[in-house]
Amino acid sequence: MSLAYLCNVFHNPLIKGYFEDRGITVYEELHALSEMIQWVWRSQIRDSKPIKAFIPSERMRSLFIRWLHSTSVFDLIEPDHRQAA
Repeated sequence: MSLAYLCNVFHNPLIKGYFEDRGITVYEELHALSEMIQWVWRSQIRDSKPIKAFIPSERMRSLFIRWLHSTSVFDLIEPDHRQAA
């Protein structure tokens, strides 16, 4: 099965601003990545069948590759956010 993920997900600026104005850290990259992982999981991969994924957005593709090589969610948080968390 071949898949094409054509989205480049970002938070709604009003919602993101609402949380940031209240001192809540918003991890936009993690949100985008979780949306894509959920989409991939809904394919036949959850039945242990192979897939081929085409991700044309450089941002989304690099997030996915970082996730594949990570060992924890902390590997995915930008260095400047690690200090604030």
